[in-house]
Amino acid sequence: LRSSATAVTADDGKFSILANPGDRLRFSGTGYQTQEQTLGNETDLIYIIDEAQDVNVIGMPVRQTVERIYTTDPQHLSVASSDVVYSPQIARTPVTSFTNTLAGRLAGLYTVQAAGLPGGDGASLSLRGQQPLLLIDGVVASLTTFDLEEIESVTVLKDALATAMLGSRGARGAILVTTKKGKQGTQQISFTAQTAIQKPMGFPETLRAYDYARLRNEALRNDGIDSLNSGLYYSQAALDAYRTGSNPYAYPDNNYREQLTKNSSTFKRYTISASGGNRYARYFVSLEHANQSGFFRTVDSNSYNTNNSFKSYVIRSNVEVNITPKLTAGIYLLGRIMNANEPGVTTGTILSNMLLTPSNAYPLLNENQSFGGSQLFQDNMLAQTINSGYRQRYFRDILVNAYLKRSLDEVTPGLYIKIKAAYNSTLGEDINRSKSFAVFQQTQTGYTQYGLNGAQG
Repeated sequence: LRSSATAVTADDGKFSILANPGDRLRFSGTGYQTQEQTLGNETDLIYIIDEAQDVNVIGMPVRQTVERIYTTDPQHLSVASSDVVYSPQIARTPVTSFTNTLAGRLAGLYTVQAAGLPGGDGASLSLRGQQPLLLIDGVVASLTTFDLEEIESVTVLKDALATAMLGSRGARGAILVTTKKGKQGTQQISFTAQTAIQKPMGFPETLRAYDYARLRNEALRNDGIDSLNSGLYYSQAALDAYRTGSNPYAYPDNNYREQLTKNSSTFKRYTISASGGNRYARYFVSLEHANQSGFFRTVDSNSYNTNNSFKSYVIRSNVEVNITPKLTAGIYLLGRIMNANEPGVTTGTILSNMLLTPSNAYPLLNENQSFGGSQLFQDNMLAQTINSGYRQRYFRDILVNAYLKRSLDEVTPGLYIKIKAAYNSTLGEDINRSKSFAVFQQTQTGYTQYGLNGAQG
């Protein structure tokens, strides 16, 4: 390092350099960690530098290689259009679908999250205006919900050169997910516990009852309906009651967001993994549990859960074995169980009603603790939340990828033949245990009932 002497290795890794004992040599190479060593009295030196891992230096990854469909190329030799994000950048994100971790991280990739339902909040992907093909370890797949800790990297392949090995299927571009594999060395065991508090980014502010009634009267006057006897206007007594809150049952003023939802929910994820291997076999095994709760309020009187919730269990193994010096076999196994829950009338229905129902439509609860409503408004949102039953969704997935790889270095160095087979099975089951409910409108003599209290399906 004290001189400007440099040397470049030949194809076999050999090099020569003029140096003196005590000098420090720096070894560097594309795709490897830069290392240093002090020179002794030896004239022959054997030195091995380690492959670069996911280490960040000033925000840039040390690794300078690019994943392809079947190969890994040095970045400085690649002219294909691609971009990559590595495991440490996405594993910290508290989400259930890895597509949500890609927003703003890959140039040219456009993500849209259309829903926030636990377990159903995955973002759709668009690459240069088209839906890209998704591959997991080179195999076309549709899974987007799995353990983030098992992902080694996510590469976006944009142009025809990057997706040439896919033929016409790569015309829309591709997203290549590379999973972690075992490496030769001592066994490593890792445990990760993650907890997050999730809050809505925002909710539209709705008019309070007094403002709604006042502006409705103004709209009627603007439409030329001037007579207070039309039955469409709110009287001054009604306006005063809305403003003062003197009679909340006859003149309600609801804040549906505060009355029906909580301010936050929790997300928890636990992952344990083990990896290691030797010159003959390598393995990576992981087990993950994720639990995401919802925002709706619940009551203890129900024997079942009426809130949004999502639970998943994922077990995954990746094993590679050198059968002979030239024949390698590998198998990737993934098993996944996912359970989701929501109110019987569905989450979307409740949220739509919260936005479309005036704050003075009805009291959520009457004075006698029955559900409020009217002939016009029979979908009491509190009843929809806690008294409409529940819906459950179950998913069971099995994914198996296996391959045999035979080196043909005796024909041409670097040439090999690889046979790969894949099996994917998905079982989905929906359980609908919803039920109907009655609402009651207060009158001068009592209550008028609309609808019926039905049995749970």
